[in-house]
Amino acid sequence: MKSLSRIGYGTFKLGRNQEIKYPTPYDLPNQKEATRLIESLYLQGVTYFDTAPSYGDAETKLGIALQSIGIQPFERQISTKIGEYFNPKTKSYYHDFSSKKINESVERSLNELKTDSIDILFIHAFYPDVKIVQQTALLDALKLLKQKGIVHSIGLSGYTNEAFQLIFNDLDAAMVEYHPQKKELSPTIERMGEGQKLVILKKIFGAGVLNPETALRFALSNPNVSSVLMTSLNLKHIQQNLSFYHSINT
Repeated sequence: MKSLSRIGYGTFKLGRNQEIKYPTPYDLPNQKEATRLIESLYLQGVTYFDTAPSYGDAETKLGIALQSIGIQPFERQISTKIGEYFNPKTKSYYHDFSSKKINESVERSLNELKTDSIDILFIHAFYPDVKIVQQTALLDALKLLKQKGIVHSIGLSGYTNEAFQLIFNDLDAAMVEYHPQKKELSPTIERMGEGQKLVILKKIFGAGVLNPETALRFALSNPNVSSVLMTSLNLKHIQQNLSFYHSINT
């Protein structure tokens, strides 16, 4: 399993601005702007990029950016997801964890990302996530993709310690929300770390209400955390947060 850059980039804002939970609306970047952003991040040491089919055309923009910049597969890590999808016409979510949909979704992601394999494929769970991970066909489909080498690692983007516990042995990675105001998944983070599995943190700034430097210090002080995702479209904000990160690690 390839190691992840300690700071990763979440691509939600590259592809979707409908039905968002962010407090401030934003315009989507065009391909040129998205490529410029990805290149700037890469040059500053960010080599891990997270995306999903439900993030609008984020997979497409990321794939084109990585290809046009000339970043090779061994120089970066990509995670994407299965199970959650978004219809921009109806502005609504739908979920499908069937084997057929998983395979179709992965094939589409490979095409959009312009790659032959996916570093981490996350189950994009909703609450209650326990019912989702109990679906036997779901795990069977993911394990088969891993056996074929199409997917290198299986992960769960989930909400409860119970869900992670239920499929712990089949997991290589966990994606969780974790910050000073949300610590419920600390047991999962600790157990994943003890098992030498990947832990990726999302929403570490608490939807923008937390002080960035404080939130980063809190996230990175946990020895079990592999990578922390940032999602801003503002290069100045990203560079400021990267400066915070470098100051913490010097």
